[in-house]
Amino acid sequence: MKKINVLLYISLLLVSVGGRAADWNVDEAELLAVIKSCWTTTIKEEFLACYHEDFVGWHKNKTNLIAKDFKRSYADEWDWSGTDYDFELTEFTPHSVRIVENTAVAIYTARSATTDKATGEVTVEAQILMDIYAKVDGKWVCVAEYVE
Repeated sequence: MKKINVLLYISLLLVSVGGRAADWNVDEAELLAVIKSCWTTTIKEEFLACYHEDFVGWHKNKTNLIAKDFKRSYADEWDWSGTDYDFELTEFTPHSVRIVENTAVAIYTARSATTDKATGEVTVEAQILMDIYAKVDGKWVCVAEYVE
C-alpha cells in the first residue's frame, strides 16, 4: 500500500507540470491504446488483466477506496455476451500523459453509452479520470485511478 501512495504522490507532481492533448510519442500512444482497449474489450479476462493485483482507486459516489475485488465484482455482473446491453465508448480524450521509466500517469475524459436492449433505455456516463500505470513484464497495468 505504501508503494501505491508513493506512486500517487509522484504522479500528482508529474501531472502538475502541465500537459498536451496532441502529438503523443510512441510510448504515450502505446499507453493510450492500452487504456482505450481496457474500456472497449468484450472479454472479461482481458478487462481484469488491465488491473494490477494491488490496484486501488477512488471513484465518485464511493465512500471508500476500491480494490481489484471491486473491479472483479463489476466484471462478474457485466453482460459480456452483449445479450442484454450494448456498450459504446463514445468519447476518449486524453489530456495529459507522463511516462517516467516504468510508471505512467494519464489524465483523460471518457464518455460512454449503455443501451438496455429490452427497454431501449440509454444511460450516458461522462467521467474525468487519472490513471496510474506500471509496466510489469512488458505490459502496462493500472495500479491506481481517480474517477470524477
